[in-house]
Order: sequence, then structure tokens, then C-alpha cells
Amino acid sequence: RNIKDYNITEEILQTHNCHWKTIYENYDSSTANGQMVINIMLSVNQAECDRTSERIKAVLDYKRSIGEVTSGRCACYGYRVVNNRLVKDDAVKHIIEDAYNHYFTCYSIRSTFYYLKAKYGINKILRHSDVCSTSCPGTKFPFAEIAGVTASSTTVNTTTANTSYAKEDCLGKGDKGADVRELQTMLITLGYSCGNAGVDGDFGNGTEAAVRAFQKATGLKVDGLAGKNTMVKLRSLYAGVKTTANTPVKNTTSNATDNWVARLQAECNAQGFSKQTVDGIKGPKTLAGCPTLKQGASGNITRLLQEKLIALGYNCGSCGADGKFGADTKNAVTAFQKKSGLTADGIVGQNTWRKLLGM
Repeated sequence: RNIKDYNITEEILQTHNCHWKTIYENYDSSTANGQMVINIMLSVNQAECDRTSERIKAVLDYKRSIGEVTSGRCACYGYRVVNNRLVKDDAVKHIIEDAYNHYFTCYSIRSTFYYLKAKYGINKILRHSDVCSTSCPGTKFPFAEIAGVTASSTTVNTTTANTSYAKEDCLGKGDKGADVRELQTMLITLGYSCGNAGVDGDFGNGTEAAVRAFQKATGLKVDGLAGKNTMVKLRSLYAGVKTTANTPVKNTTSNATDNWVARLQAECNAQGFSKQTVDGIKGPKTLAGCPTLKQGASGNITRLLQEKLIALGYNCGSCGADGKFGADTKNAVTAFQKKSGLTADGIVGQNTWRKLLGM
């Protein structure tokens, strides 16, 4: 039924001086008349096939134009078929949207899986072939590594401890690979520098120092090893880092969990301004741990200040939250202080922090 495919096959046969004829029909490639009959019938059948394809395409195009589904009653996860139309499933659509938004910030399937696991308690990941009759995602896709199904049987030796541990349970100095890159990504996102190399997949001195700083800030055992407790805390905090410079921040009640607050608490601990529990709950200890900031200051606490100001609609300059307290940041602080009924001096002291924390 396809002229192109037939001609390719016929060319191979002719190259080997091979002719063919049918028993019950008048097809014979060894004669001119036989070849003419073959070509005529192929053309007729090709035209029939093409017309059928056009009809199917027209039907599908029409269905799409009026919003009807083209896949029968089967809908992918996150959608439902209602009156022949695809609609988002209200019960899970926020999870799907969150998953896509997270993936396009990190482009990591592994990171997205752990993000969903930490935030929504999703503990099982399936292949496409587990739910449909297909070979997807194939044999070369690192499914076992991403899903962690072989983690309990994999051991890795470190240079910092005379022991072996499950790959997913602990990472230490000397380790390399995707797990280390994920660790570094989370640490850097939360404001902990892993050294000049950044996310390079190599657990070196910079990454160890970042792990120690994080452990100290969050009240964990400070050993420089990314063990189970450290990874759980990291993923929990990392999963909540969704507030961006263009996303409004709602001031909620004093006992509401706020990831910005958690990151502020952790950074104040890391810089020695406080020794508070990093729980994301704003209170007197959080306020007391906030240092006075003014023009000329720089660092992660300044960056957190800028994030909050930008989220509240104040312009900190073209560089955004760059961690440098310059003239634009001072103007933003002054504007915030005026609107909040505070002394507009551009200095972020306890009264200004109190308002920023919504206390």
C-alpha cells in the first residue's frame, strides 16, 4: 500500500536479478505488462490509504477545534474526560503543575522526584511500561538510580570515615556523581556555598564545609557527612523554596510555616547571630537573631532581605536579590519603612525586621 516502500524493496530484488509473480493474481515483475499492473494497483491503493488518512486527520482536527479529546476515554494523570472534553483533575492538578514548575527550574528528574516525595509524600515512581503496554522508557534510561530502588544494595566508601554506607543514606568527601550534584544544588539554593566550582558533582572541601555549616545551622550532628537526617532536612527545606522575586508573599499567622523564615533562621545561625531551631516559625527568637543591616552590607542575609522586599513589591534595582546592600536596596527599605509607619532611615533594625516578618 506504499509506493515508496515497494520501490525500495523492488530495487533490492532487481539488484540480485530476482523477479516475482503471484499465484492467484495477475502480478508478474518479469514482464512490462506485469510491472504496469503492479504500479497501477499500488497507485490505487496508495490513493485509498491517503484519502483515509485525510479523513482521520480532518476528524481529529475538528475534535481538537471544539475542545474534544482524541484519545477516547483514556486521560493522562492529572486530567479527566468530561463530556468528551479534557479537564484538569482538581484533586491532583496542583501536584502536576508543581512538578512541571520544579523540573523547569532544575531540569533534573531525580531532583523533581525527591521534591515531590518530600512535599507530597509520594514514595513510589513507576515506569511508563508499568502501567501501559509499551517499552518506554527503554533499557538505557537510569530508572533504578532515579527511583532509588537499588540504593539499599549499593555501598560507597568514603575517605572521611572507616565505614561503608548505603549510597542514598550517606555521602561524604571523595564521592562523585549525580547524588553529589543534587546535594550541592540543594545546599547552594539554600544559600550555602560549595566553593568556586559550584555544582560539579565532586564532594570536596567546599561541599564538606557547606554540609557542616548547614548541619550547624539546623541543629544536626556536625560531621560533614550528608547522611539520612541531613538529606531529609535538606530536601524538606529545598522543597519549600518556591517563593521567587515575582511571587507575592502572604503574611500569615505567627505559627504558620514559611520557608523564607526557615532560610533566614538557618542563615542567622550559620553566621553566629543566633542558635535557634530552624522550623520556619517566626517568633521572638527569630526576630532577636536578625542582625542590623545598612548600606554596604553583603551576604546571604542581605539577599534574603532583598527577596522579601521584592516579593512585597519593592524595587531593589536591576540586579535584584544579589546580596549587596546598595543605594537601590536602601531606597526599597526606606519606602517599606514609610509605608509601615517606621522611621525611614534605610537601616534594617529590629523594628523593620519585625514588620518584614509580619509580627
